[in-house]
Amino acid sequence: MEYQKTKNKFVDVLVSSETVKPFFTNPTPWLTRGAIEWLSKNLNQEMVGIEFGGGSSTPWFANQLKELHTFEANHEFAILLIEYMSKKPKLISKWCLHFSNCDWHKINNSYKYQPWSHWKNDSQLISEDDHRLLQVNYCLEIPKKIDFVLIDGAIREQTLDATLIYIKKNPNLIVCIDNMESQTMQNQKFKLFNLGFEEKEFEELDIKLIPTHQQRHITSIFVKSSTYT
Repeated sequence: MEYQKTKNKFVDVLVSSETVKPFFTNPTPWLTRGAIEWLSKNLNQEMVGIEFGGGSSTPWFANQLKELHTFEANHEFAILLIEYMSKKPKLISKWCLHFSNCDWHKINNSYKYQPWSHWKNDSQLISEDDHRLLQVNYCLEIPKKIDFVLIDGAIREQTLDATLIYIKKNPNLIVCIDNMESQTMQNQKFKLFNLGFEEKEFEELDIKLIPTHQQRHITSIFVKSSTYT
């Protein structure tokens, strides 16, 4: 009983924080408005989707799609999502969470990684082999045709490479990448251009809606021009 009270308090603190609460009151992806509008028009209940990086986008995409697989690298968000989605039977019935604790990102295009979350204090506890295994598990292939992929979480270069595998099975895949203002991701999009994809760039122009730690916020959607307008 005491454990349950502690867990509920922990989740309540997460959901009620000033950063998270507005998004979970009426769950909406942490993407630019133009991208959300485009996705709301082009995703449908016949599609199977993957999001690399969950959040308030998770219930929104679960509602839009036939099936959603969320790959999450942050243990706090994983707990939050399980707790939130478990109270939404229509959504959790078509949702699957895949957790691998590789909560870090590359430093300046090098092979060194900057840890996030609790790894800031515990990074010395994992070996290079552990490091690689967590990343492999975060990108495990779903053995079915995927129609949509969101890249908005940890190790984005690796998740983009994982997305290329799904494109081989479905050339008309929709790929959505958030934070394309990042030079790191700008340097990676040639991988999609080489496969005949075109970029639809959606930049947020309302400064009040741009996260305070960013100067710009761009979400890009990559599609084959012959399929989507």
